[in-house]
Amino acid sequence: MSFFRVLDQLLVPFFLLFLFAGSLGGLALGGGLLLRTAATLRFMQSMNRWVSTRRATRELELPRQGLVPSKGLGVFLLVSGAVAGYLLLVRVHVPRAAFSAADPRFATALAVESIKWLMIAGSAVAIVLGLMALFAPDALARVQERMNRWVSTRALVPADSERMRTPLDLLVETHPRAAGWIIALASLAIAVAMGLMIMARWLR
Repeated sequence: MSFFRVLDQLLVPFFLLFLFAGSLGGLALGGGLLLRTAATLRFMQSMNRWVSTRRATRELELPRQGLVPSKGLGVFLLVSGAVAGYLLLVRVHVPRAAFSAADPRFATALAVESIKWLMIAGSAVAIVLGLMALFAPDALARVQERMNRWVSTRALVPADSERMRTPLDLLVETHPRAAGWIIALASLAIAVAMGLMIMARWLR
């Protein structure tokens, strides 16, 4: 019950305001195409600057050397994993009453409990890795080598995907006044509908 109340009080009004603001932007764009066609088309062309994700993520795609197994690393992982796991198990407790769907703390309790067990699982992995670094460094190196196989997303994405495609912009440039009327009228209808819904929620 409380979860749906949060949705109704926070997310739904935000979504309505977002659509209302977007419709005002569309109304301004449609009006610009009708009243100042050339300036609006120049503005649209200036906004169509392509930012290549392949170039931006190139450094992230380079494979790098992982951690080198050592006794110091093993002790650190073993101790830190054990301490963190102990503190999470012994000190972090969520009241059982909070897990009732009628309790207003239900969403928070569920999130805290999920994060707790996720961190406990991470602590257990750290303990296992620490033990391997101390007593089986060769096995840890083989596991690390197997896990560090690099799969480049650049190779998975076709190079042609970086080419900018603007078919709607070309259509608007070909018929600016017709596009302006369509955008302005559609945006006006959405703005009126969202405005009425916002007012209805405000006055209820």
